[in-house]
Amino acid sequence: MRCIPPNFVSAAELDVPGHMIKDRYKTILPNPESRVILRSLEEEAAPDRYINANYIRGYKGAPRAYIATQGPMLHTVGDFWDMVWQERSSIIVMVTRLKENNEVRTQVSSSLPVLHSRPWAHSGHRYNEAATR
Repeated sequence: MRCIPPNFVSAAELDVPGHMIKDRYKTILPNPESRVILRSLEEEAAPDRYINANYIRGYKGAPRAYIATQGPMLHTVGDFWDMVWQERSSIIVMVTRLKENNEVRTQVSSSLPVLHSRPWAHSGHRYNEAATR
């Protein structure tokens, strides 16, 4: 059985100017072994090409089958869509509430179609229809 590589982030990786401001949660950092690197037309490796996202293996170990990322913020939503385009993502699953404490949770939520929400079966709730945008 394959295991997930340990998430050891070096001090040098933590100290890159421009990275920390792009992390929604400062204690949850991308694993350097499987981190998504945004490409630019100039192929520059500047801090603005950083996104807090990792590739995840799929069924039977298929490489890069999924991507896990933090919900984009107002200043990172462009990076999110650059990643979606670059990686040719056809399905986006957001596993969070759209609002918390009456505030929009993530900036991308207003631009995604919401088909329906489906609470966990064991919760005893019925399926709830939500607005389609």
